[in-house]
Amino acid sequence: MEQSIPDMPLTPEMELIKIQENLPSASSIEAEMVLQEPELPTGCESVALTMALETMGYDLEKTDIANNYLIYDSSNFATGFAGSPFNYSGAGIFPPGLIATANRFLQEKNSQAQARDISGSSFEDLYTYIAGGYPVIMWTTMYFDAPDFTELYAEHNGRSYQWYNNEHCVLVCGYDLEANTLTIMDPLQGEVAIDIQEAAYLYDITGENAIVIY
Repeated sequence: MEQSIPDMPLTPEMELIKIQENLPSASSIEAEMVLQEPELPTGCESVALTMALETMGYDLEKTDIANNYLIYDSSNFATGFAGSPFNYSGAGIFPPGLIATANRFLQEKNSQAQARDISGSSFEDLYTYIAGGYPVIMWTTMYFDAPDFTELYAEHNGRSYQWYNNEHCVLVCGYDLEANTLTIMDPLQGEVAIDIQEAAYLYDITGENAIVIY
């Protein structure tokens, strides 16, 4: 008598491949809105990370990440936060530093999950993560204005990051292809629905920077 082979559990990567092959036209993830002000006037990245971690069940105060886990490096804004998120004169941090920040928190909690750099992914590929239940931490601009690029650059692992004065970081937790909208938890404005083409343009022009955790 032949014995049936039990189905092996799908890894997150396998699940994402299956979703990508049959992507739903709309998907959303419940997330609690956290506004960065007044405590963190330039702390959009740590607040976006806080919201992402809370979707995983972690209970965090708004300033926990900035106080206890955020990596600081005013000499390289790619690998650490330049300045202080508690001050209006603070600058920001890009994916390498925020990934290290997230993984510092996750390792302390003995989590198997990891923050992963998906920078360079096509905008359409971001839908796959959302449909899989993984909100996307995405870099864009404040109030979705045109980026105000400077001549400042930071380097990390062969990649160059250009600073722009209205750098901003948000949590993407939903999309609707029929309505042509992206649902964003914006640490400055609250929950907003933005035109997909507008969001994609800003994602592309500011360097296609994004993170997921799984």
